[in-house]
Amino acid sequence: MALLSDIRRYSDSTIARLVFVAVVIVFVFWGVGTAGMGPQAQTLAYVNGKRIIDSDLQRLMRLYTRQNQTAMNEAELKALQGQVLDELILQEAMLQEAERLKIEVSDKELSFQILQTEAFKGPDGKFNRELYDRVLKSDGLSQAKFESQLRQDLTLRKLRSLVIDSVELPDAIAKSKFSAIATEIEVRYVAVSSAQFSAEVETTPEQIATELQDNDADIRAQYDEDLTRLYQLPERFRIERIVKNIGAESDVEALKTDLENAKLAYENGEQFGALALQYSETTQPLTPLNATQLGPEAIQALEAIQDGELTSVVETAAGLQLIKRLAKLPATEISYDDAKEDIAKMRIKDRQSPELAKVFAETILKDWKSTGNPPAESIGARNISVERPDAFPKGNSAIPGLSGNIEFETALKAMTEAGLMEQVFSTENTYYILEVLSLTPPTDEDFQSIGRYYAAQMKSAQKQSALDAWNQELLTRTSVEKLFNPLSQ
Repeated sequence: MALLSDIRRYSDSTIARLVFVAVVIVFVFWGVGTAGMGPQAQTLAYVNGKRIIDSDLQRLMRLYTRQNQTAMNEAELKALQGQVLDELILQEAMLQEAERLKIEVSDKELSFQILQTEAFKGPDGKFNRELYDRVLKSDGLSQAKFESQLRQDLTLRKLRSLVIDSVELPDAIAKSKFSAIATEIEVRYVAVSSAQFSAEVETTPEQIATELQDNDADIRAQYDEDLTRLYQLPERFRIERIVKNIGAESDVEALKTDLENAKLAYENGEQFGALALQYSETTQPLTPLNATQLGPEAIQALEAIQDGELTSVVETAAGLQLIKRLAKLPATEISYDDAKEDIAKMRIKDRQSPELAKVFAETILKDWKSTGNPPAESIGARNISVERPDAFPKGNSAIPGLSGNIEFETALKAMTEAGLMEQVFSTENTYYILEVLSLTPPTDEDFQSIGRYYAAQMKSAQKQSALDAWNQELLTRTSVEKLFNPLSQ
């Protein structure tokens, strides 16, 4: 029976109305835009002796570029040509495998698919022959050519289904995998930065000289990179100051009175450093500060006095301040020759300080393991605190610096009960010691509401993985001879 007769026969049938998925057929791979193989067709590859010709490649290239809507340069176009050719080779290998396995698409299946294609439906929601002819004509396709392409497309779908339909994901496995990422955990941890050990790395003149000799180009490049940030210094003030923080409930007038009393004590002969220890709530900077660091109010007050004098009480974004001006430093630029030894010394310290940090972190882990608690005295001596973030799911670490660390995330997912993690985890400059305080696995309700979606994603990924592996295995037993390599053109 002719295919068109089949379409007429089934267009009003109960079967057609009950189909729950309407697939829009994309005219891909096998003849978009033109028909037939011209006499000048160039062979690009052989697949078990069957030709892949340039017209196939160009048709698919036109489709991809039309869908992409993004201009590509020559290198990108060549890369796309290579990918399209590989796809054509795989498609041909799959069609030959389907023929070997006697996978066929009947006329009924073909007509049924056409009936469900939205592009061929009229205003009444039913198949419209006039619209069908018009759509095919606009794409330069005859009815016979399109139906041949569609039959091949459906054949490939059947073959893919044969490969992936056997992939299963039992509920028990899905729940286990979901639990591995969704279990809520509480942790506490200590982070040891290598920067905390930089001052302990001793360098000798010989080491610095060797560093300069061996790495002068890198040191100069580092100087150039940091020139505006570190070596072109704006006008600055060297200061001492007393700072009072202002909170939502602070008595600002009382704080001002404290600072005015401190100023009076200084004028009566007390040392400013001692007064800062008594009154200030902020650690004093040891380096000169520029206008951006100090703020406009402080700069204005400092400009109004001389070295050795105190400002009046100044209200700034950092709080109330009483500032002693020690010196005003002019803008200056530190030359490469003046900076290079310091850069060399810092490079040496940067290479050696991580090892000191690692040893210290391993000592913390050992002491923590023996006592059951982080060693407060040793970490306190280095101003390291024990951090305790909010609870987070295993699959989404809330620990700064460790998010995306595969080694840590794998070990965390393997934790089934609370306890100290058995190793030190490291990033480029920091070492972490962690203890899991509690684990709260997801409930059955969580799995039903959230886990089912995750399980569906997992199953889809498994199916794709199975299909990719099958494709590769198919290609290994297929004779493929490539005569065209776009990247070498």
